[in-house]
Amino acid sequence: MRFSTKILFFSLLLVCTRAQSAGWSIPEESRYGDWSDYSEASPDIYPDGWSVAALAKTGGLEVQLRSSDGAMLRWIDMEQINTLYKVHRQIQRAAETQANLYITRGDTPNASAGLREGINTVFINFAMFDMINGDPDLWVALIGHEIAHLTLKHGETQAKKKVPLNILKTVGSAVLNNPLTNMASSTLLDSVGAKFSRDDERQADYMGVIWAIQTKHDAHAAVELHRRLGEQGKSHPLPFLSSHPSSPERMENLEALADRLSK
Repeated sequence: MRFSTKILFFSLLLVCTRAQSAGWSIPEESRYGDWSDYSEASPDIYPDGWSVAALAKTGGLEVQLRSSDGAMLRWIDMEQINTLYKVHRQIQRAAETQANLYITRGDTPNASAGLREGINTVFINFAMFDMINGDPDLWVALIGHEIAHLTLKHGETQAKKKVPLNILKTVGSAVLNNPLTNMASSTLLDSVGAKFSRDDERQADYMGVIWAIQTKHDAHAAVELHRRLGEQGKSHPLPFLSSHPSSPERMENLEALADRLSK
């Protein structure tokens, strides 16, 4: 009996070794040591915002995030976090503008930039994170555009004009499902979520393309970003598109701008 058990054990060990050599995937539950529990996965700010700079300092292949009430939300791939963090630092240097960057909850792609307690802040939600899926050129297009609004102080200008904040009117628990909405309506934020004018958007597009070229990324990625957003916007309204319209005309202008500045 003992002899048979040993044979079975070594046979299973041999199968597992060959499976790994062949590139077979290891089940998620057996990936011990490959993930990090970042600050017990609790948010850095309420409601449910996690600092990308802090996340980038964790180890492992993934990091788990929990809500303010301790509920497990999702796993975040560390390779994607590191790509986002690197791009953010590149754009800050090119723009000569510092800004805190946070990931928040959200089921539809959204991002926003403005002042939070007087500090430049950019928010990106889960859905936008998933849509971009670690593509550095698309991150440059998005982060560059949002930081351009901060560099050019568009949010502060619109706030002084008392332009209504670009927020969804939500009630009850719906607010918790869209922290960008809640943050935009919070008194802690001076200008996050402000609806920018067409001139503001053109200026941010221009600066974003320049910084993409300066950081040696694809200047045409902004077109692809708006194409993806436009596709998703066909099935359901996206809050992001109410302040960053993705019209065919805008994409044509971005394409022409990227062609011209790349030369």
